[in-house]
Amino acid sequence: MSKKSNTSKRYTPEFKRDAVALVYSSGRTVTEVARDIGVSPEGLRNWVNQDKTDSRAGAGGRADHGRARGAGATAPQGPRDGTDDRGAGKSDRLLREPQDEVDVAARYTFVDAEKAGPDRPDGYSTSLLCRALKISRSGYYAYLAARPNAAATAREEEELVAEIRQIHEESRRAYGAPRITAALRRRGRRINRKRVERLMREHDIRGITRRKRRNLTKPDRRAAPSPDLVGRDFTATEPGTKLVSDITYLPTLAG
Repeated sequence: MSKKSNTSKRYTPEFKRDAVALVYSSGRTVTEVARDIGVSPEGLRNWVNQDKTDSRAGAGGRADHGRARGAGATAPQGPRDGTDDRGAGKSDRLLREPQDEVDVAARYTFVDAEKAGPDRPDGYSTSLLCRALKISRSGYYAYLAARPNAAATAREEEELVAEIRQIHEESRRAYGAPRITAALRRRGRRINRKRVERLMREHDIRGITRRKRRNLTKPDRRAAPSPDLVGRDFTATEPGTKLVSDITYLPTLAG
């Protein structure tokens, strides 16, 4: 049996949609998100590629996640015995804005803050909140399971950013992502340039970009050319016989 078959049986369509949406909304790489939610990078990459294919074909791509789930969903309701009739008002407040504009991670965070628990006995049930926010419970529980890994990843990135800043300062803020990546690898870090570029962009760390060389001398085509007094012969028998000069342009921070 192929790996793809096992993956399709293990994860629900709702979980796959939430995982793909998390890739889009978090700004992290597929590998990082896959590690945090406990799936294989290859499987998550296949889900993302399939979502892009469906989006191009008009079959409910990334922008239609919320509408696709909302089309067949029933209005959130409390328990049938009438013990919790707060569902309608709560749903109205949560759904005032289009769900497509709400970050998936923010919805998970909201559920975590509003659900009932020992320290919040008047909270709402997890199933009610997930229905109201149009996210799957499996995706939310995967988010909870991945939270320790996400915290460890955040700490690791903080250390990496500090090291990037150190290298950047030691280069007098001249190094860009390629040179900083090379410096990190010399220090023993296994890292790719795209990750360094992302961290530098997110923390506004910029190197000095070499400007294109410009020739500032513009000869006057109407002026008579100066005579060649040495005849291109630069040899001299004694000092002070032939004097020549040249201009060299040196780039500076002042321009």
